[in-house]
Parts: sequence; structure tokens; C-alpha cells
Amino acid sequence: MPEIEGPTYTFKKRFIDDLGGFEIVYCNLNSGAEKTVNPDKPLFLEWLAAGNTPEEISYTPPVDTRTPRQKFLAELYQNFDRDELIEASIEKIALGNSATFDAIRAKILELKAKYKA
Repeated sequence: MPEIEGPTYTFKKRFIDDLGGFEIVYCNLNSGAEKTVNPDKPLFLEWLAAGNTPEEISYTPPVDTRTPRQKFLAELYQNFDRDELIEASIEKIALGNSATFDAIRAKILELKAKYKA
């Protein structure tokens, strides 16, 4: 990579959530390397004092790569823990009736429609 004449670094302000949280990123223009730095770092403060403004990089939410089945199970386990699911199933089999099982069944049907699992 050819050496760049003039400034060899810049800073970027990268937003890290949709609530306005951000991090300051030091960018070496010669190597292309980037690293997160403390906003109180003297080099950054001097750079700002010289009238520079960091490029703002907007927040991009992560892509959810889970399958519908994985989403279904994750949400099911948010509502009921595994032991509760097992105990309600055993109750239903052994006693033929379980209010907890009926609540779980209703939630499963709701999630099944939501995720078409």
C-alpha cells in the first residue's frame, strides 16, 4: 500500500446501538488498521481541537441468522424453563390433566403460528 502524504490517521464515531451509544475508532490511513480508543485519549482530543470532526458511522443492527425453529425454541424457553416443560408433560401423561401443560400448549400454538415451525 503506498504511503499517504499529509495526515496518516483519522477518527470515526461508530454508533454501537440504536440508543445513541458510540465508540471512537482510530484509523491508520497507511495500513488501514482500525482500533477502538478512549474518547479522552490526548491524540483524539488534539485532533478535535484542530477543528476536525469524526466521520459518523450509523448503527446497523445484527442480522438474525437463526432458523424459524431456533427462534421458536428460544422464545419458548424465554416463557418456560426446560424443567417446567418436562414436569408439565409428565403430569399430563400421568394424570391426564395439567393446567401448566395447557398454558404451555397454548404458547406453543401461538409461537408455531408466529414462526410457522
